[in-house]
Amino acid sequence: MSSEWLDIQNFVSDQEALRAINDLTIATHLSMAHVADQERIQKADQARHYLRRFLTELNLVLQARRDGDVAPGVDPRMQDLAESFELAKRDTSQEHSILLKTGPIDGVILLDAKEPPAMRELLRSLDELRELITARQHTHHSAILEDF
Repeated sequence: MSSEWLDIQNFVSDQEALRAINDLTIATHLSMAHVADQERIQKADQARHYLRRFLTELNLVLQARRDGDVAPGVDPRMQDLAESFELAKRDTSQEHSILLKTGPIDGVILLDAKEPPAMRELLRSLDELRELITARQHTHHSAILEDF
């Protein structure tokens, strides 16, 4: 597979992850404001499903990296995200969400938050995940646009 094709595939995959993060963020804000929107609830359910799979895969890659191994059959972009995740986790200049403090599995648990404190922590975790993906996405944008 060509480098250009991988960059485009990474961009599309990142957009899917960002869409799920944004859909769940919007639905969580609406829920905290006691606004019931059936379309948003449905999108949030789809986002939770996607993010469960995404965070579980990220956790597998992080575990493999801790063991000094590479997770077989995992998308290379997830390897990049795991590296970014580890670097951000080591950054002590800011307070991190549960996602970065304790890992993706606790992020998976937060996806079903119903109480306001847990929902606020979910929003913090989604913001940090969005920042990690967006930062990595800039690299892929540059690679794609470089070819034109």
